[in-house]
Amino acid sequence: MGASLDATARSCAEALLAGMAGGEMDPVAYDTAWVARLVRRGDPRQLLFPESLAWLLDAQREDGSWGAGPETLHDRIAATLAAITTLADLLRRDVALAAPPEAVRAQVRAGEAYCHRRAPDLARDPWETVGFELVVPVLLDEARDLGLALPWDAFGPVGERRAAKLARLPQGWRQQAGAAMTHTLEGWGAAAEGRLPSLRGAGGSCANSPSATAFHYARSHDDSARSYLRACVARGAGGVADVYPFDVFEHAWVLDHLAVGGIDVPPAVFGQAVRHLAAAWGDGGRGVGIASTGLEADADDTAVVAAVLVRAGVPVDVRALSPFRRPRGFACFPFERNPSVSANIHAAYALRALPFPGREDALAAVHGFLADMRRPEGCWLDKWHASPWYPTCRAVVALGGLWPELVAPAVEWLLDGQRADGSWGHFWGTAEETAYAVEALSQVAGDHPAAAGALARARPFLAQERGRPRPALWIGKGLYHPRRVVDAAVLAALRLSAAFAGAA
Repeated sequence: MGASLDATARSCAEALLAGMAGGEMDPVAYDTAWVARLVRRGDPRQLLFPESLAWLLDAQREDGSWGAGPETLHDRIAATLAAITTLADLLRRDVALAAPPEAVRAQVRAGEAYCHRRAPDLARDPWETVGFELVVPVLLDEARDLGLALPWDAFGPVGERRAAKLARLPQGWRQQAGAAMTHTLEGWGAAAEGRLPSLRGAGGSCANSPSATAFHYARSHDDSARSYLRACVARGAGGVADVYPFDVFEHAWVLDHLAVGGIDVPPAVFGQAVRHLAAAWGDGGRGVGIASTGLEADADDTAVVAAVLVRAGVPVDVRALSPFRRPRGFACFPFERNPSVSANIHAAYALRALPFPGREDALAAVHGFLADMRRPEGCWLDKWHASPWYPTCRAVVALGGLWPELVAPAVEWLLDGQRADGSWGHFWGTAEETAYAVEALSQVAGDHPAAAGALARARPFLAQERGRPRPALWIGKGLYHPRRVVDAAVLAALRLSAAFAGAA
């Protein structure tokens, strides 16, 4: 049985790695709304991507909103504002639509009603989407111009956050192609005019963002931007991803999950994936971003790639993390308002792999940051994922044996949080969150007698749920689902939980 299980896991892992390219992600409503409003050059009544508008019209939820299945308000509000401003703008410009105008107006009204009901609760939603404080004020300005009826007072704090964000930029700062701030180019509105040619990067995108690139194309009619968007639309049958490409993120997280699961991958396929990451890392020691080209380096991708390469025997200079060092841990990107818990967890993951001057001071800074950010119940929240199970389980995997006093409360929280059906999940039990919990508890099962039973109870849920639709839990400008990353985590968890099948 063990040999058969290992062979199955190896075959699935090989298929995951062999199929990787630019990254696989389910479409999101926010970015699709920006692409759906584009019209043909020279024929402003004809849509450039009518299939994107069709996807958008079909994606409205019963409550009038757009966005991911789990209702997190930053995601739903940003997506809904992007959708209703797009639809209202197309109606005002008398663009040819595949749906009756009155039906489209009804969808706009339903979106307005959702905003009236839910926008007052924004302050209680902890999962702020990327660039929310930049893009939403621009969408609100457009909504006013379009005559939409929205709860304007409820959005007052967003303007305050925008001012706080802009105050972090040094005097004389200017956007550049690939910069994190260019990823939210649509949030700059008129301030981006005059600099558009310098903001489009390799491959035609603006920092790997379809929405930012759509904003750029609407003003520049740049042929390479149009080609990039056409490729994004084709990948999602009209809907577009939150970010593309994201090959470095996909390769690194898939390889890391497979390693945690103890899954041996055929050398040829494994070597190809490692070489892809090594090539992205390069010789300059500057770290890596979410993709081989485009968006600038960040601490999270740099840390995980470093850990994966070290494990594979590829020499790296972990000092590539140095530019992200702050007195209190590590920043993921320059000028960010809120640091990432998971990026700091992963920084420790990489730092403990290789000695270098100043490592102990850096680890101490991370320890202090994570101790401060841990919630009283023992878990963490993170800016990149809408579930506390992700950062908390990553902490148990990455920090076990390094800081047991930090991890112990998280393990107890994990054990207490299993649902009756054997799953874990913040909104409801999911295969993804259950996989993270299994990875974590497998690391500590020898020291926690209750872990074996929890792992045994998780296995039937995972076996039943694998292959079914999964919710979008990762945080970008909208909530998104990176398919292969989650598949790798579930595959690892299935293998790990098999050893405890009789312990329930």
